[in-house]
Amino acid sequence: HIATGRNGNLMWSMGHQRLAIVDPNSSSADMPFLLQFGQDKRVQLVANGEIYNHKTLYKELVDDHGWKEDRISHSDCEVIAHACACLGPEQAVTKLDGMFAFVLFQGNGDIFAARDRVGIKPLYKATDYNGNYVFSSELKALVGHVDASSVQAIPAGHYWTPKTGLVRYYQPDWLFDDNFAPWLYQEQPSDEEIRHAFTQAVQKRMMSDVEYGFLLSGGVDSCVLSHVLLPLYRKENDTPIPCFTVGMENSPDLMAAKAMVDALGGPQYVDHRPRIFTGNDVYDLIPKIIYHMETYEAE
Repeated sequence: HIATGRNGNLMWSMGHQRLAIVDPNSSSADMPFLLQFGQDKRVQLVANGEIYNHKTLYKELVDDHGWKEDRISHSDCEVIAHACACLGPEQAVTKLDGMFAFVLFQGNGDIFAARDRVGIKPLYKATDYNGNYVFSSELKALVGHVDASSVQAIPAGHYWTPKTGLVRYYQPDWLFDDNFAPWLYQEQPSDEEIRHAFTQAVQKRMMSDVEYGFLLSGGVDSCVLSHVLLPLYRKENDTPIPCFTVGMENSPDLMAAKAMVDALGGPQYVDHRPRIFTGNDVYDLIPKIIYHMETYEAE
């Protein structure tokens, strides 16, 4: 979807390819969002990500800040526009719990771009040869359209405006204190507290109106995750949860994943779908993988 328009002296154009996970069948949830709030607040938004606290944040806007504008969809990303219009984008971005990258144009011509706290979602900024700002979630989309020397990744936990430049909005103590070690002088959390916090972290990410599953590598991380995920899934579903493992035939990871599936209850509870690859597959796919990931980094 592509939209263009003018805000004051600002000419803008936005494009978005949606991966529909929340409210997938509603065209009102398609982006760009072009929203008019009252007579004096107009917001255009494109976003990539998931906002886990979108329902509670919208309720906070209504209950605590007197926000009276209805949502036009159930999209989790729509709340970004409401929060920015209600609180101002600088405050709104600090209240978002999720993974995201977004660019927002306001009716007064202001531009605001932001990236989530740890940089899960990519966001790049550049200028074209006429000095216009260009944003993209992929570097390849900028090729041929911008001055290559101007391309810059918006760092994790930062927002950007033409007036302020880059501003770090996420400022946890551990980021600035090399000696940060509260576990040395604070009471340690109990096993139950850790288990509860981890379960909450998993549960809030189970925000989907489409079928979902999990990737099981056979390592500690994915095994612990699957152990917590399956009971939560079974509360709302009576079908086996789809599970995917990628590995070479008889590799340790594949064997460990199969063992974990058995530990979770086997086919009655887990629909395990291994994807076996060969060494030749790896060599053939490396160029394609790098093209889409835009990095040589393994993760």
